[in-house]
Amino acid sequence: MSSSTDLARHSAVFQPGDPPRSGQIAFLDPEGDGQVTVAEELDGRIVTRSAPATLVPVAQAVAALARARMDAHAHPAARFWGAAALVALQLVTRGRILPGVTAGEHDSWRAGPLDADDLRRVRELAAAMPAAARAIPSP
Repeated sequence: MSSSTDLARHSAVFQPGDPPRSGQIAFLDPEGDGQVTVAEELDGRIVTRSAPATLVPVAQAVAALARARMDAHAHPAARFWGAAALVALQLVTRGRILPGVTAGEHDSWRAGPLDADDLRRVRELAAAMPAAARAIPSP
């Protein structure tokens, strides 16, 4: 597997899991040993294709993504997920998490309660999300 610094130079997309703690970051790496389906715009249409990827559990990817935020050589999608990880970590450190249960009946945590500043930051982050960072099609 490539080093985390090298991985941050590739587009990164979040692959959710159920339970959420099983989610992964898929770095679209030509030398990756996994495969993911990505959605891309081609000639004004959205098409899907299979892409090689290095799949990294979120817990292991956080440090690399956090460094990617400030790395001029990192892919914009990796920088975005680094910013998202930072916002999530800040919410956790401020106790802004609530227990929950997933659709698959797994225990999980979700963000909340959010104050006006939290909501503003999350909305700004969502508005800044590059298309490559959300390239995994919904099932």
